[in-house]
Amino acid sequence: MGIENREEGLDVLNRDSFIRNLIRITGTLSRKKKGCCFGIDGVWGSGKTFVLERFEKKMKEDGQFYVYHYNCWKYDYYQEPVIAIIAVILECIEGGMQVDKDMAKADGAIFWKNIKEELAEAAGEWCKNKIGVNLIGIVDKTVNGITEVSNGYDMLHEFREALEKTQKIIRQMAERKTVLVVVDELDRCLPEYAIKILERLHHIFDGLENVVVIVSMDKGQLKNSVRQIFGSEPGRKNIDVYLRKFFAFHMSLDNGTAGMYCKKYGQYFALFGNLYEGAAETPEPEEMEEIEKFFAKILQGLDMRTQERIFRKAEVIHELIADGKVCDYSVMVFEILYLTIVLRAGEKDIDWLAELIESDRSELGGDTFASKEQEIEYMGMLQDYARRGVDLSHMRNGSYIVCNTVLGRAFFWVANIFSGYRNGVCGQYYYPVQAEFEINLVRYFSDLMDIIDLD
Repeated sequence: MGIENREEGLDVLNRDSFIRNLIRITGTLSRKKKGCCFGIDGVWGSGKTFVLERFEKKMKEDGQFYVYHYNCWKYDYYQEPVIAIIAVILECIEGGMQVDKDMAKADGAIFWKNIKEELAEAAGEWCKNKIGVNLIGIVDKTVNGITEVSNGYDMLHEFREALEKTQKIIRQMAERKTVLVVVDELDRCLPEYAIKILERLHHIFDGLENVVVIVSMDKGQLKNSVRQIFGSEPGRKNIDVYLRKFFAFHMSLDNGTAGMYCKKYGQYFALFGNLYEGAAETPEPEEMEEIEKFFAKILQGLDMRTQERIFRKAEVIHELIADGKVCDYSVMVFEILYLTIVLRAGEKDIDWLAELIESDRSELGGDTFASKEQEIEYMGMLQDYARRGVDLSHMRNGSYIVCNTVLGRAFFWVANIFSGYRNGVCGQYYYPVQAEFEINLVRYFSDLMDIIDLD
């Protein structure tokens, strides 16, 4: 559907500043020919993959880096992560992505031919006797007798030889350009495999000059993985010390400040248009800008994947119930507002949303805010929008007159879920325009919310 076909590559979370800093840090390390492994720390759905894709594109264009993208989850069928890492490097070389401009020259061709042969040989060494599959188990068995010690020593010796061979190949590449290894989707791997990947990255790249390793991670989840692996509850300090073995530092990626909803969800927006008397067929630029700002404010703090799910659910339900009729933009605003507040509150009974004009409510409920102060500020923002949607200086039939704006009508639709509509009055709102179709639509939308869900 529309959300699946949305425009790709949009920086909807305004990540340009973060990407620029990431490029600067990596460039500094490259100029100094330093070896370093650091993390990009962000929760699930914060857009880490998008950042890395933009970053890698820039670094490849720079021409001073050999860039290798290692998707851990994609290659998790390899028991030994080193084999997956070697496979990634070989794929990039075979694809012509990471070769010197002088590849056509004899020395360049010979260099990459030798690298490929040595990588293939190194991969074979790692595969031999399943090196490194369970080193901890091998060490534990040494207490059982001299024979066990001998076997364990042989395995560890083979591990060291394969490791040194792999490091030698990486050094050869790093002598020509900075080797940049980007590790993504660590969060999606099982805890034991995720820790094993970090251990192998440390084994291979630690101490190598002119090699930069960047690991995309959720530090909180990674700490939980460490606890699961060790089978006890090591203190926070001990876990931090353990992780410092792998990372020199980390860059924190928050949920960002979203925007550009009209472009990102263009097919959903296309289902709507301003149809009321005196309104243009499409919103004025100022009104569309107001819609964008409103969405950014009500969705603040929600990760991008959660936001995508909200828009996708709204589109699926709307297409089912609108029968192909183009609806007013205020219906779209209602759908996103209603879905978002129900998600944040953790319940469907949010009749207070229709009574915000005179309400002093400061709690929304749910657990989507980092602090009580943020929740109070959020509720104040909602109340401000509700009040801006009516004429506070005049009343009709004891209710506030709805302003003929997209946001004014959107809050009026919310009221119609929880109160009856008669003679233009619905709860605290008075809206004289005949709107039976929209009223029935939003009520039907509310009914289907609990029935239709998306994975």
